[in-house]
Amino acid sequence: MVPLYDKQIPWTGVEALYDLINGRYIVSGLRNEEKSPIEFGFPAQAADYTPTALRKAGVR
Repeated sequence: MVPLYDKQIPWTGVEALYDLINGRYIVSGLRNEEKSPIEFGFPAQAADYTPTALRKAGVR
């Protein structure tokens, strides 16, 4: 966890998971290719998170 004091929230940093038996790993939370910064505090409504609204907002 990374505390973002200016936003008053905790945030996740990079996470790496290792499978020692199979020799595999995954890394998530990398933000080096984001096109724009993360926007905090935007107004949202419950209707923005319905399956239909999420389907419309999705990128294929």
